Amino acid sequence: MSINREIIATDRNELNLENSDAIRAFIEKIKPDIIINTAAYTDVDKAESDIELAHKANTEAPFIRPPELADDYPSYK
Repeated sequence: MSINREIIATDRNELNLENSDAIRAFIEKIKPDIIINTAAYTDVDKAESDIELAHKANTEAPFIRPPELADDYPSYK
């Protein structure tokens, strides 16, 4: 059995991980069956001085989802 799936990739210019509303809107727009998040703040030295951005990208952004999906996915809070 073959399953055809569309892969939708984005980059930091198209989807800003600092903007939770933009993340929710993007998810609502594309209505994905599966989300694979490979985004991360990986500049370790800079992350030490830009703690807030690193935290948003690595800790908060992966758990942002539209309200209607809130019960379907775990939350860090």
